[in-house]
Amino acid sequence: MGKALVLGRPVDEVIKEIGEAFPVWFEKLNLIVGLTSLTFAGLAYKSARPELFGWLLLFVIMGVVYSIRHYFPKLHRELRKKKNKSELEVVVLKGLEARYLSMSRALIDGPIYWVGIGALFAVANGFKVFATQKLLPLLGM
Repeated sequence: MGKALVLGRPVDEVIKEIGEAFPVWFEKLNLIVGLTSLTFAGLAYKSARPELFGWLLLFVIMGVVYSIRHYFPKLHRELRKKKNKSELEVVVLKGLEARYLSMSRALIDGPIYWVGIGALFAVANGFKVFATQKLLPLLGM
């Protein structure tokens, strides 16, 4: 009986390669997108028009995310795009996505990314007004 193949390669080899590539992807998201988003959130918060500036910078961040797409695991992309997947390829793809792309895994592996995007989104949606008019007076500041 022959070895099981995914994308013409042994299954264990594909799983290992994709498993090693996902931490690199999340590192790029954390260090590049997350830290840039946090910086942008601070810049937008301090500006005269934080909402407008925040939305503009959110679009810039989406461009950054698009520009680092080549760090996403190549074999995973190929497996996703493949037409007429075998049953084994479907199972491997679903298993890899459940393991590496679940919400809990994304929160654990990409905390700076989520905090940065969340902060920028909050500023773009009026957090400065909320903080200065509601939150700070509630805290007695």
